[in-house]
Amino acid sequence: MKHTLTAILCLALLCGIMACKKNKDTKADCYRDNAVRYEINNQAATVHQVNGEYYIAEQNTIDSRLFPCNLPAEFRQNNIAVLVSGQVKSLPYSGTRPAGDAALIITTITRR
Repeated sequence: MKHTLTAILCLALLCGIMACKKNKDTKADCYRDNAVRYEINNQAATVHQVNGEYYIAEQNTIDSRLFPCNLPAEFRQNNIAVLVSGQVKSLPYSGTRPAGDAALIITTITRR
């Protein structure tokens, strides 16, 4: 009985650890299958909110909106200036987004 209880506890612990890791990877890899267009490194940008959706506009670009899937909660504010690094990836054509829109996997973000 003691060995069965130990085995069950170990299995539950292992499942819990695996579940936490899976959630972390899913958040960081939300656009995993999308092609990488380019990478940005400490790019000056501004976070904007429109209709409850957040996007990042790089400084000195025209008609480019980056839609992050992993924007930290403390940066979910309209019109805040940031420095951001990450991978810019293609978004599937939806017919409702301009061609300059892209997905963003943020690796680092700070206020400027």
